[in-house]
Amino acid sequence: MVRTSAAVLLLSGYLYLLFKVMVLKDIPVIRVGDMRFKIGGPDDGPPNWVPFKTIRNYLMGKFGWAKAGLNLVGNVALLVPVGFLASVIHPRMTWWQSLAIGLAVSFSIEAVQHVSRLGIFDIDDILLNTLGVLLGHGIHLWLRRGWNAGTRSPLP
Repeated sequence: MVRTSAAVLLLSGYLYLLFKVMVLKDIPVIRVGDMRFKIGGPDDGPPNWVPFKTIRNYLMGKFGWAKAGLNLVGNVALLVPVGFLASVIHPRMTWWQSLAIGLAVSFSIEAVQHVSRLGIFDIDDILLNTLGVLLGHGIHLWLRRGWNAGTRSPLP
């Protein structure tokens, strides 16, 4: 029970921070070494409704390899904690339920960004974010099975 309550608190806090950073753009610039990535401020441009269009451009090096890697890995990693913590809260969660959570959370982020004009709607962000939720769910399952194989599991 304590573990579940802690996971609910952590998930709530993480979703709050995610909203502040991804929707409200409270962090205007992220620095990685000598590179600077603009996050804050309104974005201009049309929404991307074509699956894999942005991903393909990144994989072809159109925007540079560093930016491509940061964007692709970052969009996946961003929602890994959501999938992990949701699985801790609901240990019997299925892959389908995890997929639904990933789609709902990432679509919500993209929709609010689009409506508020604080971001550009990109279907590929939804795909990558949802992959992150599924990965977090998979990590939870892997850790739980690993611990159960040897001793009593520290994870629900």
